[in-house]
Amino acid sequence: MQEFADTILEEIVQKYYDKKISKNTLKEEIIKFQGERTLIKKPFEKSVLKKETKILFIEKCTFLFNDLNLDIKQSFEDVIYDLRNLITHNFRLLTNKVEELNEIIFLFEIVILELLIGFNEKEKDQLEPIEIEQKEPEINSANIIISTPADSKKFKDILIKKWNKIILKLLINTST
Repeated sequence: MQEFADTILEEIVQKYYDKKISKNTLKEEIIKFQGERTLIKKPFEKSVLKKETKILFIEKCTFLFNDLNLDIKQSFEDVIYDLRNLITHNFRLLTNKVEELNEIIFLFEIVILELLIGFNEKEKDQLEPIEIEQKEPEINSANIIISTPADSKKFKDILIKKWNKIILKLLINTST
């Protein structure tokens, strides 16, 4: 994430050097990208995730936060940031929540896989708001991407194709 932030910062500074933005705009842009909450949102702006995955992740995190009597924002990226803060700054609150935390970690692994698969495939119709019910979600094979060995192989094939595509782009960009 830090490399991503550095790239964005370099682009902003270059725009300033090229006289495409003013000194005020430069300051505003740097301040905007200093926040970790903003940085967490950036990879998701270029990726497509399944709506069901987002909803299940938000519901599970919301249930945990409500159980701990903590506030949580309702946008997907904000939930990730709030969860990160809970784990980083208040881990002691989670000592009795091992099962819930394991379920959230499992869901987060699915989010990361979908992020990798859907990177640079953002479509406008994916930007619809998500409605969240305040109930404890169930995690079962119907909610999970990989529910059978055939799904696992298909998922692996998709991931390998995506990875090869990314590697090819990197090789092309570095060879020019």
